[in-house]
Amino acid sequence: MRYQLLSVLGLSLFCLFFSTPSFAQHATCGFDHLYEKRYQEDAEFRAEVKKFNKLVVEKKTSQLISSGVVYTIPVVVHVLHTGQDIGTGANISDDQIMSAIDNMNDAFRAVNYPNTSDAEIEFCLASLAPDCSATTGIIRTDATGTGNYENIGITGGSDPNLAVNEVDVKNLSRWPTDQYYNIWIVTEIDANDGGNGIQGYSYVPILENNDKDGTVMLYNAFGYDPDGSLGYELKFYTGENETIKHETGHYLNLQHTFIGDSNGTDCPPASTDMNGDFCEDTEAHKRTGHDCPSGPLSLNDPCLCPVGQINDCTGEVFGPVIHNFMDYSVFTCMDRFSDDQIARMRTVLEGNRSSLITSLGCSDPASLIGAPVAASCTPSSTEPTENTNMGIWNVSLNTIDYSSGATYSDNISYTALPDGNGGGGDGYVNTCAGTELNIGGTYTINVTTGAANPEIVTYYIDYNNDGDFEDADEYLGFVADASNGNPNYPEHLLDFTIPGTAVADTPLRLRVISDYLNNFNDHLGDPCYSPQYGQVEDYTVKLASCDLTLSNISILPSIAQGETEMAWTIKIQELKNVATTGTITVVLPKDPKYSFVWDETATSIGPTTVNNSIWSLDTSNDSFYIWTTEESILGNNSTTLGFVVSYNPGSTTGVANYTASIVSGSGGENNFLNNIDAESLSFFSN
Repeated sequence: MRYQLLSVLGLSLFCLFFSTPSFAQHATCGFDHLYEKRYQEDAEFRAEVKKFNKLVVEKKTSQLISSGVVYTIPVVVHVLHTGQDIGTGANISDDQIMSAIDNMNDAFRAVNYPNTSDAEIEFCLASLAPDCSATTGIIRTDATGTGNYENIGITGGSDPNLAVNEVDVKNLSRWPTDQYYNIWIVTEIDANDGGNGIQGYSYVPILENNDKDGTVMLYNAFGYDPDGSLGYELKFYTGENETIKHETGHYLNLQHTFIGDSNGTDCPPASTDMNGDFCEDTEAHKRTGHDCPSGPLSLNDPCLCPVGQINDCTGEVFGPVIHNFMDYSVFTCMDRFSDDQIARMRTVLEGNRSSLITSLGCSDPASLIGAPVAASCTPSSTEPTENTNMGIWNVSLNTIDYSSGATYSDNISYTALPDGNGGGGDGYVNTCAGTELNIGGTYTINVTTGAANPEIVTYYIDYNNDGDFEDADEYLGFVADASNGNPNYPEHLLDFTIPGTAVADTPLRLRVISDYLNNFNDHLGDPCYSPQYGQVEDYTVKLASCDLTLSNISILPSIAQGETEMAWTIKIQELKNVATTGTITVVLPKDPKYSFVWDETATSIGPTTVNNSIWSLDTSNDSFYIWTTEESILGNNSTTLGFVVSYNPGSTTGVANYTASIVSGSGGENNFLNNIDAESLSFFSN
């Protein structure tokens, strides 16, 4: 479940301003100004910040560090170039992108970073696109002609002399921000020509606005090539890939370690659970200065960490904070997150950004169960209002555990996908999530909605695969707002049973609709209902029916010389991991050459174990012996019936084929191609 807080994002600017001849200056970062302004002016925001910090305190570092659970975040990299060939200028190569992702994983997993703890957070380039197709996770788009991008790059409002084009540029290529970590690679930021100034910026999750959410990076600040040997499009001071690690920290709700230092002039308050950067293991300090050479800067003449210098906020020698990714330390100095910072990042992945870790973005497309036929209707939300907090936040059914945003969040984040369609930009979400269920099985589906207003949820499955939900049994029912002990996230649980008439082994559409409880009468039983404040989400189920086979009829011995006593057994097997339902009927043709007495208590016939006690024999038919059982055969299991036959060929000699078969529909199965088996018997006259 997600702990969504607000819907306007806070801006983090990693504004390393590198002047010649020294690193002594920094451009002022917009993050601190916007965050502090919002914190002072917005009481609701202050309350939500404190709520999140309280949550971190409750979980505490010891519970979150080395938990053994690795969270994987799907990443999509949008390369916004201006017509260059791949590998040239802003149209950076796949290898450069992969080097950045690999280095992020090293830093967050403490690989080749011995001074940081393992955050157990990983990043993968997405392999599954929002339309359920395969992807490399790298999307290349020529942004020429959008908001004067070719001349000024992307602008977010930090320079009042430049027209803001951020949303228009991001609209060229954006994937659902609740399912993917969007990183935009740009030519320049605020007309800096890709040089000094802002190298990247990101948005923190406690102020959510999905038309901007993600991270913006200069093309020559994203990649790992510390010695410059790989020929990537990087500057010498960005080759350590520190900017994206810093910005990803903000994306996962980390503050600057020096927050509150009044742009470097004052000592900030000591960091506590509820103060400063909210991490007790990062000492109070002013943004770090650098011990830099006086001549022109180069890779071979870098600035040095202020190791051994006195922190004038504590009066003691600087501790590990000067090496922290969230300080403004020189690039050669950064090498760690603190344990409290890791606790905060993992907490946000269990709350605000939990939909990232349930996302299917890193899934193998071949693992999907397929797509259902097109729906006859795809209802849109009529008023996806930001402040109602309504909509479908999580759906769980069998192996499905899918989180997304409220209606308003999905309404924004599912627009402007590469194919121009996305989720329609109207609150309707057609997910790739699916699961396999069994015909005749009973299941519980659980839908979690927002806390601010009561909602009703209705459920449908297109059992006959005709694209609508108008047929018998396809309306599963409804659940009005329910209390489940968690008032912040009401759950709506419905039990349902798959009917025997449902189409098997075919992807079928599952639909869930939520809306304001006051709209109960309009909503109920209408699968094409357009919610006012709620939303519609579609999923996929594939139904397995049992697959019985008469795997073997055995006749021992297989030769009758005159009158012979022999053991006959018939084995019925369930091939799938699905239990049979209903009556199973087996028939065997009558023949005057053989006779037997049925022993319903027998447990073995010859060398074979049998289950005669569950079978009833009917001999009244003129042509067949008929056995029936009401007992279910469990998935991947079998049952056997048997009898001792007295075989008398009389004066005849020849070969007889005795065929046993399962009557079609037995046990609830739909596959009738393997319901028969025959055994040959050679017989000779007395």
